[in-house]
Amino acid sequence: MALRKPDAWIIFLYDIPNEPSKLRLRVWRELKKSGALYPQLSFSILPKTVISNEQASNLKAKISKYGKAVILKGNAVSEADHSIILQLFEQERERQYKEILEECEEFLQEIKKNIANHKLTEEEVEEMEESLSGLERWFARIRAMDWNPNSGRKKVKQALEKCKEALTDFAERVQPR
Repeated sequence: MALRKPDAWIIFLYDIPNEPSKLRLRVWRELKKSGALYPQLSFSILPKTVISNEQASNLKAKISKYGKAVILKGNAVSEADHSIILQLFEQERERQYKEILEECEEFLQEIKKNIANHKLTEEEVEEMEESLSGLERWFARIRAMDWNPNSGRKKVKQALEKCKEALTDFAERVQPR
């Protein structure tokens, strides 16, 4: 009896430590024995939204000129698996929020340094305005991907407000030429 071509796929994701290597090898062998394919393709997960679907399709069209791209649609097999994926996305958002908080701290330090060094010029104000604008755009991009109401979003919003206030204070110290 001939095998029927599959019309759906199982995407099995795993993350296990490099040591002990026996475990990694055992998992690899079990998957290969089951007929698993390890394609030389990079892998990413996007939430299934209209925007993500459109972006993935556009990227696929660009990539197809130079290589291969495949878009698969899938659901977690269990609620526990779904929770793990959500946690991974939430951890990534938190990491990004933490980076913005660090950049906000650097922004505030730069303003303090400029004041201490009497670098009170319009050029410095413009430079700091551009930096703040970049932080706000970065925050907007991350916030647009954040569905967790308990995320670090609020802390970042507060930090950006502090940055705005510090910039306003800094700009007021600058004497017009």
